[in-house]
Amino acid sequence: MRFSFPDWMNRGVSPLFNYDMNATGYLIRRYRKAAGMDLEDLAFRSGIPADRLDRMENRLEQVFDVDLVAIAEALDRSVVDFIEPKPY
Repeated sequence: MRFSFPDWMNRGVSPLFNYDMNATGYLIRRYRKAAGMDLEDLAFRSGIPADRLDRMENRLEQVFDVDLVAIAEALDRSVVDFIEPKPY
């Protein structure tokens, strides 16, 4: 059974997380490589196209919360592992 996301998450808006996109992209790549996956493997497991994952890792595209949940699940990690608080 697949997790159903609340409506606000499907719109890419998050009242929950305020994270640093640069650090998140770096951490996605780091954990993906540590798991021995290439972009195609992660794309298959997360349901996110490989070209989008590549742009997220290279900090060219925003990582929405819904994406982060799918990536964390695919890498068998916690969402918290990918979050670096934004500096104020």
